[in-house]
Amino acid sequence: MNNIEELKKDYLEAKKNLSEHNLETSIKSQKKIELDSKISKLTPRLMEVKRLINEAIKGVGIHITEDEFLSLKKEQQEKEPLLKELNELKMIRHREFNAATRSAKPKRNKVFGSKQVLTDALAIKAAKDVAMVSEGSLKELISIIITNKHDAIHPNAYNSYDDVYKDIGIKLCNHLFAVEGKDLIVMPTMSKATECCNYLIENQA
Repeated sequence: MNNIEELKKDYLEAKKNLSEHNLETSIKSQKKIELDSKISKLTPRLMEVKRLINEAIKGVGIHITEDEFLSLKKEQQEKEPLLKELNELKMIRHREFNAATRSAKPKRNKVFGSKQVLTDALAIKAAKDVAMVSEGSLKELISIIITNKHDAIHPNAYNSYDDVYKDIGIKLCNHLFAVEGKDLIVMPTMSKATECCNYLIENQA
């Protein structure tokens, strides 16, 4: 297994771990939503039952029979402890969901970091492939750019190759992404570049 294969393995493992974690978090979220829904339905009903009981005791509001009163009391006795248990469970569910949400960040960082290392390795490989095919032409281009930079800037002030690297990139991109028949350069969009990168990872790494 070469270095790129090992990096791809690390990246795919990180993606798998994040995907599994996201699924678990989604399940926790759904449970939390379902529990919140139960509580939101139960709470107003219990409040209504208490109101009817209090009004019956005070002799206000609508008249209810003895059976209706006893039925309301029974419903209150059933729903009050149930609501208490559900609210306690809600605290647990929310803590679990929040913990899962927080723990997703290092997993996302792992995916991002491992992909970046992998794509850097793929970029180095691609650069080597290009250099092998067009070594002579590339050296000529670089020599010309360095000479032009040297002539344009005082020799004693010229200490960095940053501008040279930039000019090399500009000239290559101007050729690679020129629109035929137009004085126009169209660089790949982020989505197209990402699509191409993902294809390379899946098929060449």
